[in-house]
Amino acid sequence: MSIRRSPKAWAAVMAVIATAIFMAPGIWAQKPGPAKICPIRIEIAQDSVLASKFAAKIESDNALLATLLSQLRQRIAGEKTANPLTPEDFSQTYLRDPILTKADGTTIPHWAPIIESLTGQDGIIRGSTYIDVQSVHVTLEYLPFGGGKYVKVNGTTGDVDFIARIETLLAYAPTDDPVKIEGTLCHRKVCEIISCPPGY
Repeated sequence: MSIRRSPKAWAAVMAVIATAIFMAPGIWAQKPGPAKICPIRIEIAQDSVLASKFAAKIESDNALLATLLSQLRQRIAGEKTANPLTPEDFSQTYLRDPILTKADGTTIPHWAPIIESLTGQDGIIRGSTYIDVQSVHVTLEYLPFGGGKYVKVNGTTGDVDFIARIETLLAYAPTDDPVKIEGTLCHRKVCEIISCPPGY
């Protein structure tokens, strides 16, 4: 018995066959893609001068941050209006011109709106019983001498050769949602760690 198929049915069958032929290995010559390589992790020796100097500076800056955040929490809890935390407190730190990332992923640049966010009704400081620095992640970027970014950062007289991008997680109770604050430090060729100009 012959079975008749509609033109639409035959079209569907042919489409499936064509797809199978096209996807079959070895039917069409394919240009080989790049070889997959394992992930590469690069670290700076922890006892090196560069790592030690950055670590000491960041530790000092975060000690200041933790102290002022704690004082701010205490003042809010005591309903005192004076604010012990000001942008000037961080003018020589990696938080000179920071960015805050809230638990929902919202980013807030610059100190004035950051302070407002931290101390607002939904801020992490109001109602918290504890706030401190939890962890730090640092990424170093080398600036080749004479390159575009080197000139942009240094102008004609500077000697900054590394930029460190620092991300600090803040721990607070009773909520565990992470809040991140980040900023930058610059390394001069004479091995001095300085606060980067705004925008870096």
